Amino acid sequence: MKGSVFWDTAPFEDGLTDYDRQNLQLYLCLLDSEEAGVAWQEVARHFLHVEVEREPERARMMHETHLSRAHWMSTTGYRLLLNEAASVRS
Repeated sequence: MKGSVFWDTAPFEDGLTDYDRQNLQLYLCLLDSEEAGVAWQEVARHFLHVEVEREPERARMMHETHLSRAHWMSTTGYRLLLNEAASVRS
């Protein structure tokens, strides 16, 4: 994830995107941080590489949309990912 460039807003599509596939590790980190009770500002600074003090609105939007997408991946998107993997094996 170091050196990664993240979109200001995560995808909203019903299906998987290349962006999702490239950022699975980020999504896991966001979910783990939420579970651990880490402040969103720290998460945005550390994982999304945004300067929270300089761009608080952008940082908040990035965190909220990426965390929302991470939740989607954990409830829906992972099934699509598994289906893709299964079709590749066939």
